[in-house]
Amino acid sequence: ASVAAMQARLDAQDAQIKARNTKVDQLTQVLATRVSGVEAATDNGKVVMTAPSPRLESAGSNYSLAIVGVLQPEVGFYHQYDAGRGAPRLYNGTIIRRAQLGVQGSFGDFGYALVVDAAATGGMASAVRDAWISYGGLRPLSLTIGNQKPQNGMEPSFSDRSNASTFLEAGLPAALATVNGTRAIGARLSAGGAHYSASFGIFGDDINNASIANPVGDGWGFSGRLTVAPVATVTRVLHFGVSGYERDPGLGRATTAVTDPVTSQLRYRAQPEITVDAARLVDTGLLTKVDHYSYVGAEAAAVFGPLSLQGEYAKSWVDQTSGRTQLQFDGAYVYASWMLTGESRVYDPRTGVFVRFKPKRDFDRNGGWGAWELAARWSTLDLDSHETQLALGGVRGGELTDYTIGLNWYLGAWLRVMANYIHADSTKISATGVNQGTKADILGLRLHGEW
Repeated sequence: ASVAAMQARLDAQDAQIKARNTKVDQLTQVLATRVSGVEAATDNGKVVMTAPSPRLESAGSNYSLAIVGVLQPEVGFYHQYDAGRGAPRLYNGTIIRRAQLGVQGSFGDFGYALVVDAAATGGMASAVRDAWISYGGLRPLSLTIGNQKPQNGMEPSFSDRSNASTFLEAGLPAALATVNGTRAIGARLSAGGAHYSASFGIFGDDINNASIANPVGDGWGFSGRLTVAPVATVTRVLHFGVSGYERDPGLGRATTAVTDPVTSQLRYRAQPEITVDAARLVDTGLLTKVDHYSYVGAEAAAVFGPLSLQGEYAKSWVDQTSGRTQLQFDGAYVYASWMLTGESRVYDPRTGVFVRFKPKRDFDRNGGWGAWELAARWSTLDLDSHETQLALGGVRGGELTDYTIGLNWYLGAWLRVMANYIHADSTKISATGVNQGTKADILGLRLHGEW
């Protein structure tokens, strides 16, 4: 009886084992089907999450497409004083500094980008920012054709869609480097290596043509930039660079009437390194007797662990027609920043610019507080030239000096909060002798998010 009972139990256990084996076989078939599907999908392409947005890649990564963008809501508070009778009034306000969205990617040795800005202002006919195609099959050389940054100056060459810029806006000398806009349509040949970058291009005007009222004809010219970095490591950088351009001005009319005469158009002006209020504190007015104009900029930067130093000097010359005097404008800035949490700014020697920075530890619910940066900058711009010879074409554009203290909180590589306190001091006398100078203390706050 005991043997019979034991045999019955063994038979029952054997039946259970057979049933379980059958289920395992069924699950194995299901999993094999799913794995085959995943492998097939991988053979046809994949989705890579290297950022907050996905990048689509084909098999072998020969083709790719990524959705990119940046959003920058901003608020500014102005306390204005010692304002002359003709000084512009400054008002508190809010803006969306940038709301860019687009795609970029590659197909073989070719790259492309198309980015638009929904926050475009200033009478732009279009909100297109980047619209170019590049070829990199002749490494280290690459050729880029389309609407792009001509690489004039260091700060103006930084990407809009990165957290590399320390302050809300580029220093005042950028007004000379980007007098026609931050981008231009053209062809640019560039190269770069472990310790250098170089670029040279032929450019027309920005596709938005915002610098020319009622445009008739584009300006055009040559632009180039060369940088060297004898030291370029993760925590140590020593950078030097020069850039310049030589251009003919664009043509336009004073009004939309076709009977108005066509004149050259060029205008240098600047805000106090914040754009919430659109008023310019220094302004040459529209220069309509321009034959050609040029720019030269010198730049230097150094990184020693958490300490960063950076500065630029820029000068522009404007040769006028009808025997008028040559105009000269210049500007400079220097600044220092300190990463309070110990990180170092990230430098790319192949392009000669600083790029996206990542905190050691992101801000999160587990006690991470991101990275903190404290910075201070002195910046100046002089738009006066032969101001006592107005009849010969002299200009009273004014002088502006800014003192800025900045605090940046990097919650992660793609999100940060920026705070700038700016003391702006401008002196300007109009052609009729009216005092247009002013002083202002400004607080600017920005949330910067990108993908």
